[in-house]
Amino acid sequence: MKSKKLIFLLVIFIFVGAAVFFNIAASNKSMNNEISFSNVFQVVGNVTSSANRGIGSILPIDGMDEKELGDEIKKRYRQYNYPHLEKDRTYLNSLLRNAEWAKHKKFDYEIFVEETFEANAYALPGGAVVVTQPLLKTVKSESELMAIIAHEVGHIENSHCFNAVKFEILTKKLNLGSLGKVADVAQNILLRHSYSKTQEAEADDYAFEVIKNSPYDIMAVSNSFKSLLEYDGINRNAHLSILEDYFQSHPSLEQRIEKFAAKANAWKKRHPENDRYIGRENLAEKISFLEKDFGLKERTSFIQETIQLPGQPRQ
Repeated sequence: MKSKKLIFLLVIFIFVGAAVFFNIAASNKSMNNEISFSNVFQVVGNVTSSANRGIGSILPIDGMDEKELGDEIKKRYRQYNYPHLEKDRTYLNSLLRNAEWAKHKKFDYEIFVEETFEANAYALPGGAVVVTQPLLKTVKSESELMAIIAHEVGHIENSHCFNAVKFEILTKKLNLGSLGKVADVAQNILLRHSYSKTQEAEADDYAFEVIKNSPYDIMAVSNSFKSLLEYDGINRNAHLSILEDYFQSHPSLEQRIEKFAAKANAWKKRHPENDRYIGRENLAEKISFLEKDFGLKERTSFIQETIQLPGQPRQ
């Protein structure tokens, strides 16, 4: 019996190797003759991303496996029920429940609040999102908070976190481990896992599309990165070399601020009459916009907003 399992795994690894090889070969054919750091980095990121998708399509694992794993992970988080975090958890889940336009996979998405010292959020397979309590004090509006939630949902919708643990799921399907043990392993892997820059860019773009199709401030994605940069306190990537910058686990926050401010401004030029909701009071009161609209003072049509990087002189 064990020999059959080993042969099965060997066949899968052969297919995986072939998928990676053909992805690299296809990418090399499409490369421009002019080579630069930017082109090389883009090819590396795209090959990695497409190879991951190719590997995922080969493995005998599907959305039902992810849903079962996600349900098991969520069951573990529900065991830690802290009354003083209940208002935050209720507020965050009300945002997610009302944001059907933000998710497409048939998971029961659920947000959990973690008490820690870092402002952070992360996604887990099957629809689990964790937001740390300091993050709620770092962002400045409900629109910024929704942008960060949408970014994490983007990791789930693009199967980034599921792809990182698919081999652990495979061991369960081969009866080498219970789903509970696999959930523990998967959770531990993802708590230490860093997404590639390509995956981060995909989640950023997903968040922007979500905000664009929502009632929230179109500047929310850029503003959320600005708040995170201010939280960090210094421009960490300002003096890094090209190579050092590339191998950071996340793209530069400054670049992300500018990229999504430009996308938002381009969108506003095409939709000059479209006012958007900011939600500063909603965040302060922990009441979602769809439950309470605080009126004109939260509308972008009546507020002049400017994007300014921390440390830059005010104009």
